[in-house]
Order: sequence, then structure tokens, then C-alpha cells
Amino acid sequence: HVRLASSLEGYFAKNKQVKTPQFIFGYYLLITASQFHIPFYSSRLLPNTFALLLTTHAYAEWFNGRPDRTAIYLVFTTAIFRCDVLLLLFTVGLTMLIRRELRIVQAVIIGIVTGIIGVLITAPLDSVLWQRMVWPEFEVWWFNAVDNRSSEWGVMPFHWYFSNALPKGLLLTMFLVPLAFLNLIGWRKEKPNNNTVIDHTLLQFFIPTFGFVVLYSFLPHKEMRFIFTALPMFSACAAYGLSKLHAMAVTARKGAGISFISKGLYFCGLMAVVI
Repeated sequence: HVRLASSLEGYFAKNKQVKTPQFIFGYYLLITASQFHIPFYSSRLLPNTFALLLTTHAYAEWFNGRPDRTAIYLVFTTAIFRCDVLLLLFTVGLTMLIRRELRIVQAVIIGIVTGIIGVLITAPLDSVLWQRMVWPEFEVWWFNAVDNRSSEWGVMPFHWYFSNALPKGLLLTMFLVPLAFLNLIGWRKEKPNNNTVIDHTLLQFFIPTFGFVVLYSFLPHKEMRFIFTALPMFSACAAYGLSKLHAMAVTARKGAGISFISKGLYFCGLMAVVI
């Protein structure tokens, strides 16, 4: 998470359209530490925990402008630890192809080579442990996607991740996420020509992650740990939103009504993290 926070800060430092968010490095770490599930499960040796670790590195590489390494991390994670990261690989990979961050041939080569290496690492070891030839993540994928038997473990409504899991995972910091996509007063370095209210800075990273949660919602059985890999990006957007409130509170003119409102909103943002 420290690496992701550093990469996030570096990404904004290279962006010429918006101000470099103050304390976004610390805000991201603070928001992550304030959540229950990430710190708790970080001490549990679950496949979801290892997938979260590698996916966090994948996000960091994406912010650093190295999409090829992002793809390698996601393919490796899919093959060894969590087959459901395939959905995140699909949404992120599609975004990279559309934005021409990766070429199709390059993506195919990364997928094949990294996938083969991942299988060669996991299959022999797991076969010894299970005392039969097995590629665990392929069996999990077959059970869920082909046999469609995940409902045997319980069925949740389609909206469960959005109405239950994400609020529990993000707590009150979820209200900071939308602020990442709004051009708040005095935030941009230059006034947009079309006076748009939408901030696109993190949108290219957030939409694939949001799409991953949407696609996963079609699976009947749902658990909080299944979307752990999406939480770092949601937290990054929340940190960006809190940084905007910080900037508004600092730059607002003293004695003006907007100053009181800005400081009040910033205080509410801090309370969302603390509470």
C-alpha cells in the first residue's frame, strides 16, 4: 500500500491539468488503515490476501505508466491465487487496449507467457499437496463459470456488493469517492474551457475497477473477500476526494461564507476517516 500511495502521488505530480493533491500519500494510507477488512485480512494467509497484495502492485505500476507490468501482475494473480481476478484483468486490459496503452499482440504475448509460467509454478506444487494432478484456480473457475454451482454456497441479490459489501469495506470513506470525479472550486490549475464539472483524472482507473464489481455481481454467491482487489482503487479515489476538500479549506478566502463551508466539509471528510 505504501508503494501504491507513492505511485499515486507520482502520477499526480506528472499530471499538468490538476494541482498535485496535498497529503494524498498520507490520506491514502490513513484511509486504508481506518478500514477494518484490509488490515484484518492482511494477517490471514488466504488466496484473497495474496491476490490483494499483487493487485495493489498492479495498480501501482499502472499509475507509474507501466501497463505491461500491470498486465503481468494480473495474469500471474489469476493463474495462481484467484481466478476471479480474470474479470479485473478483462476490464483493465480492455481499457488499456482502448486507450492504446497496450497493443493486442503485446497483450496476447503477456497473457500466454505469464499464464504458462504461473501454471508451471502452481500446478506441480498443488498436485503434490492434493495428491492428484490439479490446477486449483482452473477447477474453481469451472465450478463457478461452467457448472454455475456457486449458488450452492448461498445466493445474494445482484446489488449486494454495492449495498452491503462496499459500504462495509469502505465505511464512511465511501462518501469521499464521488468527490474524486468532481471539479471542486479552485481545484484545477487552469479553468476548463467548457466549464465541465467532471474531473477525469482518475476516471480511467476507476471505471475498470467499478466494472469488475458489476461483472462479479452476476455470480449468485457473493462474499466481501471476493472484491478485496477493488478496494485499493476505491480508497485511492477517496484519498483524492479528501485532498480536494483539504485544498478547498486551505485556499478559501478568510471571512467569506465559502471559507466556513469549505472548512466544514473538510472536517466532515476527516471525520469520515476517523469514524
